Amino acid sequence: MSKKIQIIPFRGNANLVDDLQLIVSDIEFQFPAETADINQQSNIRIILDNTSSREIHAMLQEEYLVSSSEITEVTVGADAKFDVKFGDGLYEERVEIGLEEGVYRVTKKIYFERPKVSFPELNAIPIPIDLLTVHIKFEKLTEPVSNEDARPQMDKVFNAYSHLGFFLVDLPRFKGVLQEKYGDQPTDLVTELTTTELVEELFQQEIIMMVWGINPYAYPIYSTNEPESILPVLGEEFGVAGMYNLDENITELSIIQGSALRNYPDFLNESWSKINVFGEGKKATLKPYQLKDKDRETVVTSFVIQRSSEVLEQPVPLMNVDLLY
Repeated sequence: MSKKIQIIPFRGNANLVDDLQLIVSDIEFQFPAETADINQQSNIRIILDNTSSREIHAMLQEEYLVSSSEITEVTVGADAKFDVKFGDGLYEERVEIGLEEGVYRVTKKIYFERPKVSFPELNAIPIPIDLLTVHIKFEKLTEPVSNEDARPQMDKVFNAYSHLGFFLVDLPRFKGVLQEKYGDQPTDLVTELTTTELVEELFQQEIIMMVWGINPYAYPIYSTNEPESILPVLGEEFGVAGMYNLDENITELSIIQGSALRNYPDFLNESWSKINVFGEGKKATLKPYQLKDKDRETVVTSFVIQRSSEVLEQPVPLMNVDLLY
């Protein structure tokens, strides 16, 4: 599948992609003039997608759709060279996505996301945190469109976190454990997690996954029953992962900023984002991926949740890792 997908990641002004055009054997195809109207620095990924499946569309469905346009027909001849140009002609990339000879319908959709929560630490980072995605889809006119019923199970949450990371928890059971131990007494759970047996008890209950000691930044978290379908968009494996035992009856987790745990029990009354957990099995892996630009600089770091039938003797939390630089 990856041979039919190419990603162009970079950081820059979002308006760089307003005038994006395709060049097929020196013939230019311009998308209808349509501005994204987002005049700010962003983490940008251009996804060129020549697959017949709907995985990438499902991956992006939670993001804000800024604009949509299409080139009705693009004719690709034998041995055609294919390029994409943007940034008022300043940038041009050769495209290698297995385009065969034929006529294609090409659509361009621009999506934009901003973290729901920000932190003071993010103001000191000299790089953007917003995420802008340009999805360019190629559909050969002679091939049938894939069945809607084949759409994968997919969920996503995009938010920012401090160095204290985030916790994915079964919130009702998490709340029950905390109330049994602390009642309604105001408590700094960050201190409790580092100086008591609280975290071990939560692991034994199989109700928590945690990422602690990371770069303050904005990270997408994906959950899917078919992770291999989106990995070409996420980039390279980081090399380490968090591994946890998760009760097999859990199908949904709340995502809580680690910094919020300092304010127990008040944080329990906040409305936390939730993510569906797909698949079967007790072992749950939380694996980071890094999408790098042509200079090998990390543009986007993402997490993927995946379940399997294995059982861990001891959870391996993801802690104290440099996920940004």
